[in-house]
Amino acid sequence: MIKIEYDDDNILYPANADHFNGFIFAEDRPVNNGVEYKIPNTFSGTLNFVFYRAILNDLKITAYYKN
Repeated sequence: MIKIEYDDDNILYPANADHFNGFIFAEDRPVNNGVEYKIPNTFSGTLNFVFYRAILNDLKITAYYKN
């Protein structure tokens, strides 16, 4: 499970995935199917990735930004 925080521990909630307190469940997401987050206008540029009991072998994080 993973959640994304920004700035001072504010949680980004996924727009297209079920979550529990911001944590999304990896097994619920098809491989190569991304998760969308709406970034607030107050975002200062810092993201924190919080993992819950995770094995991070071959971890890859890819981010795209669109207006």
